Amino acid sequence: MRIFPDVSLEGLHADEEEILRYVGFRGQDINDSLRSSIKRCAALTEQAASPRFVTVESAPVRILKKGVDLDGLILKGKDIRLHLGQASAGILMGVTVGVEIERLIQYHRRQSMLDVLLIDAAATDLIEQICSRIENSLRNIYQKQGLDITDRFSCGYGDLPIEAQPNIIRVLDAPRAIGLTCSSSLMLVPQKSVTAILGVIPPGSYRSVRGCQNCKNRKHCLYRKEGVFCGNKGQAAQ
Repeated sequence: MRIFPDVSLEGLHADEEEILRYVGFRGQDINDSLRSSIKRCAALTEQAASPRFVTVESAPVRILKKGVDLDGLILKGKDIRLHLGQASAGILMGVTVGVEIERLIQYHRRQSMLDVLLIDAAATDLIEQICSRIENSLRNIYQKQGLDITDRFSCGYGDLPIEAQPNIIRVLDAPRAIGLTCSSSLMLVPQKSVTAILGVIPPGSYRSVRGCQNCKNRKHCLYRKEGVFCGNKGQAAQ
């Protein structure tokens, strides 16, 4: 069942500090030239972005021995099983900032690799902002019904295999709905896109499976070594 969160995609602006974080800066001094490049690339990215999204509710959620059955969509892994363990329904979400971002990146490959990095980072920040807006709107929808939702969980998190991506795209009808497809190598096309799974749950029943404690890269994470966090900050399991 399609659901329609009340999400405005107006007023999106790539955050300069987030851009720096995505390209690997860790508190170094930033000169005026780099600041100017960040502002310019952020503006180019915002102009090129054409955000679109689709959300679908699927019920019931059936817990399997090694995963979940989400109304016929089989998702394998103990982490997605934990993520949806209390859920009565699942929400699939697909988001893209459009193909023009890729064209912009390809153009700048012939001009400046710094611009490529900054545009890529700005696009990543934009899509994260959009996902957060959608998630917040969905939470408001379900809270009005006396329910709540989990946070987002995507293919590649924990032990949820990337091979699930084509089936998620199919259930979302994403090619028709927002022009989002999946390549034979399981990459999303356009690349600056996201699919995610959330669960509809009773209020107060959720224990996050995101965050440092559950990240398979936690032993080698550069962020943790430096005492900072990645985009999962604030999502650690309690």
